[in-house]
Amino acid sequence: MIERKNPSLLIFMMNLHCIDLGLVEYAQALGWQEELVRQRCQGESEDTLLLLEHPPVFTLGRGGDERLTCHGRDVHLYLRSLEAVLIAVLAEYGLRAQRKDGITGVWVGEKKIASIGVGVRRWVTYHGFALNVDPDLSYFADIVPCGLPGVRMTSMAQQLARPVALAAVKAAVAQTFADYFVYAEMLWQKNLLTPNPELPILDPQFSTPGPASR
Repeated sequence: MIERKNPSLLIFMMNLHCIDLGLVEYAQALGWQEELVRQRCQGESEDTLLLLEHPPVFTLGRGGDERLTCHGRDVHLYLRSLEAVLIAVLAEYGLRAQRKDGITGVWVGEKKIASIGVGVRRWVTYHGFALNVDPDLSYFADIVPCGLPGVRMTSMAQQLARPVALAAVKAAVAQTFADYFVYAEMLWQKNLLTPNPELPILDPQFSTPGPASR
């Protein structure tokens, strides 16, 4: 059971909707996120957790000053909570992960295994975290990951020296996230339904049964 250290972030009587999107192009996933944020800001939906992979893609962040100025300490609290969720998931696999003072993310030893980048619009968060399950780590050699010179990236598969089932990791992340933030119920959705005609309805192929309670 994960320890809940941030009572101000607990969510009461709300469901968490989890959707496994599979492998999705970054731009397409961003469009779906934008629509979900709009719906959530308008009170048309509950919280949604998207679980997905991207083909290899490089993105350029907007920089930290704007977010730190606009969103203040509550967002920092949320970032620490996401770190706690990921640390708990990794512990289920026998990996001892930790934070580093002054740097957002999760580390195993001196190597970074998870990155976090959160946007906020009208106090609705989007984007999120990237947990390295079994990616091609060679791509990180072409960039300065997260703007941290000299940082070395790792993955669950590298640390465990064995293949890791992605579907099981997704299920663990969803369950741990729901437990940490004390949602009333965790519901798996097969469709990403949106009223925006410019965004297609997605019917990802995955075998997770739903609904599933905590």
